[in-house]
Amino acid sequence: MATSPEFMIPRGRFWQSIRGKLVLLLLVLLIPTVLVQAYSFHDQLKASRARELQANLELARAVAKTFESFVQDVLHQELALGLAITSSRPMVPTDITRLLEKSQQGYAAVRDFSWVEPDGVFRHSSNSAMLGRNNRDRAYFRDILSGRQWTVGELVKARTTGKPVFGISRGIRDESGVLLGVVVATVSPEQLDSVLSVERGKGGGLALVDHKGMLVYRYPAIDVSWEEREWLRQYPEYVEVFKGKEITASVYADYEKRRRLVGFTPISSIGWAATAGRTEEVAIAAITSTLLTQTVIFLVINLAAFGVALLLSRSISIPVKRLRDHALAIGRGQGGEPAPAVGPAELGELADSFNRMAETLRSRETSLLEAQRRLTAIMDSIADGFYTLDREWRFTHINDAALAYFGKTREEVAGRSILDVFPGVAGSVFEAAYRRALETGESQYLEAASVVTGRMIEIFVYPGPEHLTALFRDISERKWMEEELRRSRDELERRVLERTAELVNANKQLGEKAALLDLAHDAILVRDADEKVVFWNRGAEETYGWSESEALGKPVRELLGTRFPLPWEQIKATLLKENGWEGELVHTAEDGRRVVVNSRWALQRDGSGQPVGILEINRDITGRKKAEDELKAYAERLALINQELEEFAFVASHDLQEPLRKIKTYGDLLQKRCAPCLDDAGLGFLERMLRSADRMRRLLNDLLQYSRVAAKQEPFKEIQLGEVVREAANVFEQRAGGLIEIRKLPTIEADESQMLRLFQNLIGNALKFCGAASPQVKISAKCDHKGGCEIHVEDNGIGFEQHYAERIFKPFQRLHGRDEYEGTGMGLAICRKIVERHGGNIRVESEPGKGSTFIIRLPVRQHGPEERH
Repeated sequence: MATSPEFMIPRGRFWQSIRGKLVLLLLVLLIPTVLVQAYSFHDQLKASRARELQANLELARAVAKTFESFVQDVLHQELALGLAITSSRPMVPTDITRLLEKSQQGYAAVRDFSWVEPDGVFRHSSNSAMLGRNNRDRAYFRDILSGRQWTVGELVKARTTGKPVFGISRGIRDESGVLLGVVVATVSPEQLDSVLSVERGKGGGLALVDHKGMLVYRYPAIDVSWEEREWLRQYPEYVEVFKGKEITASVYADYEKRRRLVGFTPISSIGWAATAGRTEEVAIAAITSTLLTQTVIFLVINLAAFGVALLLSRSISIPVKRLRDHALAIGRGQGGEPAPAVGPAELGELADSFNRMAETLRSRETSLLEAQRRLTAIMDSIADGFYTLDREWRFTHINDAALAYFGKTREEVAGRSILDVFPGVAGSVFEAAYRRALETGESQYLEAASVVTGRMIEIFVYPGPEHLTALFRDISERKWMEEELRRSRDELERRVLERTAELVNANKQLGEKAALLDLAHDAILVRDADEKVVFWNRGAEETYGWSESEALGKPVRELLGTRFPLPWEQIKATLLKENGWEGELVHTAEDGRRVVVNSRWALQRDGSGQPVGILEINRDITGRKKAEDELKAYAERLALINQELEEFAFVASHDLQEPLRKIKTYGDLLQKRCAPCLDDAGLGFLERMLRSADRMRRLLNDLLQYSRVAAKQEPFKEIQLGEVVREAANVFEQRAGGLIEIRKLPTIEADESQMLRLFQNLIGNALKFCGAASPQVKISAKCDHKGGCEIHVEDNGIGFEQHYAERIFKPFQRLHGRDEYEGTGMGLAICRKIVERHGGNIRVESEPGKGSTFIIRLPVRQHGPEERH
């Protein structure tokens, strides 16, 4: 509807008009309401998100507990299998396989159960593809060998299928702790649904992560590559989880390009982590939809109310303007018609007021009295004391709480000066505060004893144009508590001073003892229960570079950047159990140097047995470790060079046979056909050439045999050493007058052809160097409980000086000229090569004229496939 010009309000004065004030009032009411509603919606959304995170954390805990139960169930089954296999009543292989297959059928998630020998070879398995495989290089097997009772391995790719698997392994030991074997359960993560799956709504999911941060299991399953399973790199929250903390967080899931609300919890017994989560947009979809609907409805209602209020404001502002104009006209003496009674009822009454002023004044007075009554009711409801004074110090109002505190009635104080009612106020701090408030116009605060009750009160004094307002409360109880706290603090300070004196004395004694520790070259430090350094000797300063003042109070592991050989929790458990620990640690000095130390720890406990500190003595072995590493590297380079030389010798000796055969062939033809044509010198030269060719052939044959020890190897197998030695002896049975005595020899794992060569060389050597006496050779052996056997080959030959005992094993080394004893000097070098290839050693004891004894030490069983080929 159009507005007539007479009711138009200038734009600049709109907000000073009644209509502008009404609009402003509506805005003042509407805006806070909108803000409160927005805060309420935000709070509901935040609470919904927190509930979802907590629900996911609870579900993650349930998953962790369920998986731990599954692991323990499998370990119990493995213990039962191990006890059955190693029982005093031996089982045949087929029964063991059936037992493993039956056990595997009871676990949908277990791909196979296997029995692994102490050497790492899969001897029995419900999965035939595993038989004969060797897992000695797997981390779980090394853990079992190091003494752990059981272990859950990290996620790996199966060697047979290439699919992700992990193992649950239990070591089986006898009563003396000797490892008899390992029962291994190979678990397929994709089959864990039968153990861990929980039906969740849209966007929900569960996951297991191993101690290296690799994704082991996800429900529902997701298609990820092996590299994408490295969740520790994608989600750094796992770093804190692996430290034993539970976490809830909103994370970005790269595999679905969305944020998820996730609960993380550690699986402490195996160092893994379990998580449960839901897509954030799904989790808050319901509350978002509800809040959106409420927001729309709220805005529509408020806008409608605002529009109605604007229309109503016109019904007020227009009649008021007409009344104003009529009043101005009367003020100018222009009389006229009575003010029109239009608009709301209040405006109609206002129009009649021009003729009935008295009635209007009484109505206003009534309204003021009603407002005063309501104000008085509010003041009387306040629990604290409240009163007002005019500039003559007279009470204009006092509430019930103040009257009760002062013990007065309203009639006793109404209209009277506070100085008359309570004479003690005159000249007191209260009067000074009243006057200061009126003079400065600033509020005053003080704490003092009441002049009426004597109890402590705090009072706030607020000045006004024509009055003074006072608000007070009793604080005697609070002041009493503050006094008690002060006395307690004083008593505590006194005790602290006494204890400090005791500590100073103890510290003095400790300093005298510490001075002795400073004389040690080893780094000696003491750390408290919080792992912080409390003692740092001079040896520690020299080893690491930090002074005592720089090291004290610092966490020792952060200061030294300690790298442990075992997980910290395992070392801590050993320390608490045995009150000590010893091992090698790697530290980082102040200048960045890598320091390797041999560390010994001793745990100190208090009277109640609680740990209070650790004494740590570190000996710097960096130089020694460096030398060991250099020696190892040199040995590896030397082995590579030896291998290359052996291959070269093999090729060279083989390839040189051809030209040598031609020399021998043409030499023989020359001797047969051309001998009559040669003089004696020519025949001598020809004879020497043929002998040299024969010697060269023997040299090449021996060199070929020497290189074949490494180049032409046969797999180790179980052989009867006695039969091999007898076969070697049969080669020399035509030797006149010789006696070869072969005693009982063991069964060992070896290369049969090389063992035959070894004993042919040793027996032939004994028979060749027999001297004038009839040769006698005795071969015997004895085995020990460590898995080794020692074989003696004794003869009654010419013997030699003991200082030649090492030289004779080197290639082409001889103690006699070729005219005395034939040979190339390679026989014993081949013997040593064969023995060393079998993981043993050979030495000789001899004395001139009393014969020689060759002592060979060999393992009865070989230890791994890398040594068998």
